[in-house]
Amino acid sequence: MTQSVITSAFEQLKAQEAAGGQRILIDQFVFANIPGLNVDATPPDTEVLPPDTQIVHRQDVDRAGMVNENTVAYSITLPESTGDFTFNWMGLVSSATNTLCMVVYLHPQEKIKTANGKQGNTLVYSEVMEYAGASASTGITTPVSTWQIDFTARLHGMDEATRKAALDIYGPGLFFDDAFRLTASGTGQASFAPGIAYLRGLRVELDAAGTLTYPTGVVQTVYLDAALTGTLTGENKATFTLTSQKTADYTDSLGQAHYVEPVATISASGDITDIRKTRQPLSDRLDGEFLTQAGNLKEIADKGVSAQSDARTHLGLGSSATCDTGTTKGTVAAGDDARITGAMQKDQNGADIPDKQKFIENVGLTETVKQAAGAVQKTGDTMTGKLTLPQTSAFGVNTDNALGGSSIAIGDNDTGIKQNADGVLDFYANGQLVARIQPGTLFVINAVQAGDGKKLALSSNNNSALGANFNLWGNGGDRPTVIELGDDESWHLYSQRNADGSIQFCTVGQVVPGNYGNFDARYVQNVQRGAPVSPGKIDEYGPAEAPAGCVLTNARHDPTTKYGVFTTYRPLQIYINGWRTIAG
Repeated sequence: MTQSVITSAFEQLKAQEAAGGQRILIDQFVFANIPGLNVDATPPDTEVLPPDTQIVHRQDVDRAGMVNENTVAYSITLPESTGDFTFNWMGLVSSATNTLCMVVYLHPQEKIKTANGKQGNTLVYSEVMEYAGASASTGITTPVSTWQIDFTARLHGMDEATRKAALDIYGPGLFFDDAFRLTASGTGQASFAPGIAYLRGLRVELDAAGTLTYPTGVVQTVYLDAALTGTLTGENKATFTLTSQKTADYTDSLGQAHYVEPVATISASGDITDIRKTRQPLSDRLDGEFLTQAGNLKEIADKGVSAQSDARTHLGLGSSATCDTGTTKGTVAAGDDARITGAMQKDQNGADIPDKQKFIENVGLTETVKQAAGAVQKTGDTMTGKLTLPQTSAFGVNTDNALGGSSIAIGDNDTGIKQNADGVLDFYANGQLVARIQPGTLFVINAVQAGDGKKLALSSNNNSALGANFNLWGNGGDRPTVIELGDDESWHLYSQRNADGSIQFCTVGQVVPGNYGNFDARYVQNVQRGAPVSPGKIDEYGPAEAPAGCVLTNARHDPTTKYGVFTTYRPLQIYINGWRTIAG
């Protein structure tokens, strides 16, 4: 719950103003963000304004109203064009003396500004002060009502609806007559004429001629930059500037849309070329362009014989429509005149033409009839010749075609085949490119799958550093069949059937098994010596070599003889899935 207090400084101000017969004027809200503020505590009545480093926003009071004779309210609307900041302290201030009159502690509040496509917020706050004679002391007598409601969104919507309606009528950019037309008036000087223009439906009006100063010696284009500007509670109106900065339509930092349209180019020598899109106002264009009810076709008669003849022709009356009836030249046929009795009857639909072939020749339809005899019927037909379309065409089989270009959509408007370049044929499914055929190459964008149950897939995630090749080849000699995997730099591994029918598997790098158990049973894990064997004393010329698979481990001279030596040897043992003695 927010905590508030009327300050002792206000009590002093109230007494001072009452003594001087003056009314109390409280006219400003101050917002601050105070670190470590205990928002649940009641502010002391000795509270003072925070330092400027903590004040995040100041704004004048929007409305003041009377609740009753002892209670007045002050209200403010923070519009969507204000922000961004956070505050937890709000105060009412009499700006004339910079007196803090009332303080409110708040839980942190976020004020967000509408900008760069981000929708802001609108906040409305009211502070109520209650003390004896509040209405009389402040001179506030207007009752509090619904003036706290923010109509910003509704008003903006009305402005936008009006702009779009004008956009439908006048198009994206239109200048009436000479409006904003630039005319050179001196070196580096030009004047632009008054008038009315519509930019994206926004009506821009210049009441009096203006002047433009521009740099000389450069080629430049002058643009009209217009926007609908105004305040939250004030009148909105179109404002504009002339600029040489080329830019697309944009939204400024205040959230106001700007519409930009070129009006002229200026050459390096100062020659001005008008590039406005112009038109006369509608009232001027309609004047004299239409018949009036009161005129009874007098406007046509006033334009002379030629206009009258044209009018009869357009109405299908012919040149004799105003002639008398009779049988002589220059009269209208009537009665049993041969010009009527020999005429074709409309209810015969051409059946009363005596020589139909001659009629076809006379009206120049002979070739048309001949070609129609061999035409393909739209209800269905069989062609004996080829059908060639010399231009880009898109077909749909039982559907419309959304692929465009030279394509055939089948069953679904974005599924089918499309020729995208010379020698390039693309296949689409639901608008997604899935495969491409080029001379000598078939590309599949995602995975190639084989099988309708357990599938075998060949795919690419499209994120490797190099491309890869999986290739089957042979040289007809010592390498008849090779299945090889490599990348753009070199081969990785291959499986090869040799000329003798055996299989050879090779890799350019290291093979790292996921489980060493199978390997452990196939290589030497340890070596040891077996039990010692002493064959006896060896004389001077006796054998001194240990048996196969054994090593000599000891030799000792017999002190009782001159040459005798006692020896000891041990067999060598290795551990390959168990201990075994080396055979030799």
